[in-house]
Amino acid sequence: MSILSRWWLCCLVLLCAAPLSASPRELIIAIGDLHADLQGAQRTFKLAGVTNDKGAWVLRDATVVQTGDLTDRGPDGAPLLEWIRGLEQQAVKHNSRFIVLLGNHEVMNLHGDWRYVSRADVESFGGYATRQEALSLRHQGEWAQWLISKQAVLQLGGTVFVHGGVSRQFARPAAELSSELRQAILSDPRAPILGELGPLWYRGYWLQPELTACAEAREVLTKLGAQRMVMGHTTQADGQIHARCGGALFAIDTGISRVYGGRPAALKIQGDQVSALYESGPVLISANKIDESVGQ
Repeated sequence: MSILSRWWLCCLVLLCAAPLSASPRELIIAIGDLHADLQGAQRTFKLAGVTNDKGAWVLRDATVVQTGDLTDRGPDGAPLLEWIRGLEQQAVKHNSRFIVLLGNHEVMNLHGDWRYVSRADVESFGGYATRQEALSLRHQGEWAQWLISKQAVLQLGGTVFVHGGVSRQFARPAAELSSELRQAILSDPRAPILGELGPLWYRGYWLQPELTACAEAREVLTKLGAQRMVMGHTTQADGQIHARCGGALFAIDTGISRVYGGRPAALKIQGDQVSALYESGPVLISANKIDESVGQ
């Protein structure tokens, strides 16, 4: 790695390690996997009250978290990235924050793994070479630099946001995990943190029996000083947001992209109240903190 690259990495680590806070009643909206479907993304942000009919940011005094997997499968790779980056800038003008997390598909692209990239996605960048250069870590391409600046794990107050899940093997503070994962992306693609137990790929909370998942959740959340974890990555076949373990775990990948059925949904958190937002209206999921008996 060149001296310039090391300097760039150090700046990113210091910037992204800064802790973020959330007031007890702050409005937080979480949105899952978008997979290169601009139309599906705009439907979802609109139903959550984040943007208007034209796709412009309108939500004031709130934090919106997108839990990764902007890329692959769908047709709108470049326009979706452009729209998302524009929203980051617009949010600030409305006294809001828009935080985009890394997903496993972003990291696959950074490492040149294009197995899930559609032909239309490639064409949206203007061709194979243009897309490759834009996402190339080696050339520090435009989108590679933007993506590598993103956190993998975020904790706002009592809520942890992550693409896959924080397993007990990686039960460490969010900023530490994000920094460790970023180092691995840049220098050690085979590092365990980038594997199936790492925060980008872990599906254990949704594939294990609930009692097993709840025991792990209690252990991990206790170590992190959190009460709930919000995850994308594991697509919910019925297109609904699901909770486990008394409201300790939330799965928000409902298949927003048309490739997965085009089922827009978002999660709303305000204080101890958690609601699923659908085009048919909101549904209260949880008004409680983590059940003290979870996993016992």
